[in-house]
Amino acid sequence: PTPPGNYLSVSFPHPEWELELGSDLAQDIRGNIDLSDTMHVWNIDITSNVSDSAVFVFDMVDVPEVPIVIEHLQSGDRAYLADSSWFGFNIVADSLYSFRISVGDSTSPILALDSNTSGPQILLSDSTHLFSWALDDGNGIDSVRTYFSDDHGETYQLISDWSGHSESLSWIVPDTTVVYNAMFKVEARDYAGNSVFDESDHVFAFAGDSLSTSLNSGWNLWGAPLVPSEGHMDDNVDDDVEGYWFTYGFQDNGYTLDSSLVLGNGYWLGIMENIDLDVLGTPMTNSQSRSLSLGWNLVSNPLILDIDVDSLLFEQHSTEGQLSYSDAVAAGWVNAIYTYDSLGYTMAEELLPWHGYWLSTVDSGVHIHYPIHAVPDSNASLREDRDESEWHIPFISTVNGAIDRTTRLGVMEDATSGFDAPYDIAKAPNPPGDDYVTLSSMRPDWEHGLGDRFAYDFQGPIDQDSWIEWDLLVESNQDSVHIEWELIDIPDEYEIGYNVGDGIFFQDLRETNELNVSGSSQIIIRVGSSVLGNDQDITLPSVFALHQNYPNPFN
Repeated sequence: PTPPGNYLSVSFPHPEWELELGSDLAQDIRGNIDLSDTMHVWNIDITSNVSDSAVFVFDMVDVPEVPIVIEHLQSGDRAYLADSSWFGFNIVADSLYSFRISVGDSTSPILALDSNTSGPQILLSDSTHLFSWALDDGNGIDSVRTYFSDDHGETYQLISDWSGHSESLSWIVPDTTVVYNAMFKVEARDYAGNSVFDESDHVFAFAGDSLSTSLNSGWNLWGAPLVPSEGHMDDNVDDDVEGYWFTYGFQDNGYTLDSSLVLGNGYWLGIMENIDLDVLGTPMTNSQSRSLSLGWNLVSNPLILDIDVDSLLFEQHSTEGQLSYSDAVAAGWVNAIYTYDSLGYTMAEELLPWHGYWLSTVDSGVHIHYPIHAVPDSNASLREDRDESEWHIPFISTVNGAIDRTTRLGVMEDATSGFDAPYDIAKAPNPPGDDYVTLSSMRPDWEHGLGDRFAYDFQGPIDQDSWIEWDLLVESNQDSVHIEWELIDIPDEYEIGYNVGDGIFFQDLRETNELNVSGSSQIIIRVGSSVLGNDQDITLPSVFALHQNYPNPFN
């Protein structure tokens, strides 16, 4: 009962118990349970007939190391208590103050981002995007915050801050030209103060209706990653170039004087100046597909996001299911993807926006799918788990202003002397312009649909007391070509010889790693037994003698 005189009453209200002695208790004891993911909760009423400041001091006796929260129910103010903590507030006489003390719950909420929040995705400027996630907590979610980053998660800015449970956000994409490294983060906090956060697994990209890129004077292999508002090439290029320009497309294994700009097509653009090229149109927000012609295809990345080559998908009308790039190569559907820069070709490992690519197809009815994808952990144009008997020789050929970095010869355990789809790669068409150089392994006997020239030429293991030969052709507009190479994992017992032109005497390739030859040379490479010295088919004398000349003694 309330004492006479000045008083301060602290009680645990339980009117639901309907006790004869009243609903206010001085002591409230609960059962001993595991508090790691649940809470004991006590409501406390405080009254006084004195207006003053009240201070509560809490003495923790054998309390588990779990959160302890005291909340003023009228205002919602909270304090998180520890041993010997105190809590103070002002009271007005004859007023009721209700509090709640919660003890327990050291387990954070469970948060899982949905695919529309974890990425990767392309979003259009000024569009509305719904982000969503799933939240769960045994004692309820107290607050949810969302954040946005435009620098791949290095820094974040707050988007929204909710009290209580929320599992979605309708967000207006910023009005911008292009952003490539956007990410989102969600943070949730439960009543006990435990928090959890998760951020996008992959980047988002934002794109407006006008995109641009920089191109250098000379020949550029390019394509536009959006559907142009005006389809004619003149409407997209002419306003950005002050002087001369010209463009070629490629169709049915031949060049076309292309007058239209089409999503996913690649083009050769010749210009006499450095330019900033802009195209008005609509960027794609979904994965894209197109059919491929038998032979060489000039394509471009139709998306504003990079696409890893190993994430490309291929399908053929006569088969079921889709194959990755490496599997499509092994199946004999496609053969190679080349990229081009100011110095020449290289094998493409990823497809970049605004870039064009040579893609070779060796079977009919093949379609390519460009996904908005998660980048794989690694790429491997050659297998990482090579057998000890497998080896290769990469070559780099250079002239002034051009380079060929695509030539590679070698041995694979399961290769043959003919064309092997997983290993042998046809040489890309010679690039335009005055300066070029190519080094190709010539295989006319293969009668391949992509031509006689090959960048990758892998053979089967060398038979005992034998050798393997490659016939290389050098092509360049310049008089002299510099060639370098590296010998990788070639067994020490093998002789490695090279011959320029006549095929008779072979010099040791191990004694040097560079060579200068003319711009139209033939180089023979042999690896195996009895290689160095003369050609095996040439018989040389073993005894030398000088005899009288006959019939003319003066001849």
